[in-house]
Parts: sequence; structure tokens; C-alpha cells
Amino acid sequence: MRNAFSLTTALLILASVVQAQGPVDLDTVRAGRFDAGKMWTFEYAPSEYFTETYGFDANDAWFERARLSAVRVPGCSASFVSPDGLLATNHHCIRGRLASISREGETLLDDGFVAASIEDERRIPGYFVDQLIAAEDVSAEVFAALDDATTDEERTAARRAVIASIQAQARERHADSGGDSLHVQVVGLYDGGRYSLYVFRRFTDVRMVVAAELQLGFFGGDNDNFTYPRYALDFAFLRVYQDGQPYQTDHHFTWSQDGVEENDVVFVIGNPGRTNRLNTMAQLDLQREMTLVNSHAWYSSRLNAIWDFYAEDPATGEALDLRNWAFGLSNTLKATTGRLEALDNPLILAKRADAEASLRDSIAAREDLSERYGEVMDRIATIQEQKATLAVPHAAFEIGRASCRERV
Repeated sequence: MRNAFSLTTALLILASVVQAQGPVDLDTVRAGRFDAGKMWTFEYAPSEYFTETYGFDANDAWFERARLSAVRVPGCSASFVSPDGLLATNHHCIRGRLASISREGETLLDDGFVAASIEDERRIPGYFVDQLIAAEDVSAEVFAALDDATTDEERTAARRAVIASIQAQARERHADSGGDSLHVQVVGLYDGGRYSLYVFRRFTDVRMVVAAELQLGFFGGDNDNFTYPRYALDFAFLRVYQDGQPYQTDHHFTWSQDGVEENDVVFVIGNPGRTNRLNTMAQLDLQREMTLVNSHAWYSSRLNAIWDFYAEDPATGEALDLRNWAFGLSNTLKATTGRLEALDNPLILAKRADAEASLRDSIAAREDLSERYGEVMDRIATIQEQKATLAVPHAAFEIGRASCRERV
């Protein structure tokens, strides 16, 4: 979700700049090369583009350092920032874990936490850190297993079998990779257009080092992290342990003495969410008119209910950890609001429509692609119409759109 919202934000900024220059003839709008953003996975990263555009050698060693220094934590990203297993992450990523390490009489969510020494660092129950040690395109293996399947049921069974085989082989190849265990995934990208194998070294002894107090964690008047610019101390430090000792790593980011200056190249490396960059215009229309407006209404009602309950009974609210629930809902609501604003922007939609038209033309120009994919977008559009038809008896469209208008 974060990445989808970042893409939406970028498009809204672009639209605002263009519209500020005067009226735009939407019939002349054309899609740009990076309208869908600049986000790549490690196995598909454009190293030559990085080198040519930004003037540094984006070689295998650079990618390895970046990949092994950045890690995945539950629901978020983090980075090694010392050779002794120290991790930097966001306060909102560990906010819900503070209650699990609090001792009697402590209110760490409000007061924050600082370990004065290694001995004072507190282990977080049920927490883990995943370090990506291998990323591999396994599309050819998956597609080969599907070639002989003739029905959806056969394809599903074949896909599951080949993925299980790929994962088993990966576990065997990386059995001596260290960590407490291995976590192996095969992920379908581009709606199944590609398949990637990800092998993670998992650490399960993770301890809290520093967490800012709540008021500093979202200082600036807004409860969630989808607000820019932000002046909050939205940070926390953790430490990874192995065999009871701080984990020793050769791969970590170092601290800058000078900070970031204008025209410096900045890469954001982490565990991504879905971008939905391949949605068709028909899918976007359904989101704008029904799906997102109803989600917006649902998140708004739940968020209001939580805060009303908390105001009536703060003690029970604390026991149920309602504030963290509310912060998470606020985060999602803000992202949903941004997506709706983008889908109501004619310039953004014109760019997406041009990109889709170009794709249709490219498919139609090749007989092999036209025969296989020529009707796909029309079939997707028909499915969206069927979804909308099913929603009408439940008045989903009217309720969601009315609630969204009231909110805006």
C-alpha cells in the first residue's frame, strides 16, 4: 500500500504542476516513460540505466550490499546500520510491539524506551527479521510446468507442484546460509507474467534498543505516516542476535556526516507492497465508482467508532491496544483518499488511457500476441461490469460514494 500511495502522490504532483500552467487538451496527453514510477525488484533492476543516468557503477557488488543491508520485518522494512546487528526502522513499524515488552507500571508507547546497555535490550516476542540472500527469476520453470495443462484445475495443481519443488530445491541449496532458519517464497509478479524465487535468512531473536515516545513518533499533528513533509521522530532501533550474541554482519549502511544535498541520488530500498500498475481503465473505473469509495466509507466508520469508544473508556481502550489499531486504520484511510483523488484527476486518467491504447496497438500488431491476448482487456472489462451489477442490489455504490463526498 505504501508504494501504491507514493505513486499516487507523484502523479498528483505532476498533474498539479501541469494544470498550474494552464488548461490541457486531454486528447493530446501522452503517457510518459516513468508515469508508473521507478520501482524495481532486485532481479529486474536496470543496472545499466542506473549507471548511465546517475553516474555511478551499479555493479553486482553494489546490488549485493544494498540487498543484504536492507531487511524485512513484520509489515515493514529496516536496515542494518552497524556491524553489530543494529537495525534502523520506523517508530510506526514497532509501535504495536511496545506493549509486549512493557513491564508492570510501564507505558512505553507514551514514554518511549531506551536501552542504556546491551543487557537492557529487550527481546520482542514473536518478532523476526528476514534478510534477502537470493532472488532468482524462475518463470521458465513455472511456465514449462503449465504447458501441458488444459484446464484451470490442472494449471492450479501444476503451479502448486512446481512451486513446491522450486522451494524444496532452494532450501537444499541454501541450507548452510546461517540465520535461525530459511524462509523461501515464490511470488507471482505482473499478475503471473513472471515468477520470482526469494530466499530469506530469518532471525528470530530481535531486541528493542530505542523507541521514541508516541508524541514524537508522529509529531506534527497527524497520526499516520502518509503525511509530507513530516517533522516527526518516526524512528526506532532494534538489534539482531544470533546464538545469544549481537549478529555480526559485513553488510550494513553507514552514517553520513554531511546528509543529503540537492541533486544527490537517493534510493529507497525495502520490502514493497503491491503497486497495481497493470490495472486496466475498466478496473480503475470500478475502483473509483465503487470499490475504493466503499473502502473509504468502511475505514472512516471503523476509525470513528474506535476513537469514540476510546474517548468513553480509555482504560479498556489501552487494554485492547485501540490506539495502535486506530493509527493503522488512519494510515490505510489516508492512502485510500489519495488513490481516490488520483482517480478523479482527468490528466492522470488520460495518461493511463494512452498507455493502455498503446499496449492494445502493440498486441494487435503481432498475430501471435493478438491471438493469445487480443481479447484479454475486453474480458477484464466484462468482469468489472458483472461486479458492478452484483453490487447494485446491495446499494454499495450509492452508500460508498455518498459517504466519500461527505468526507471530502
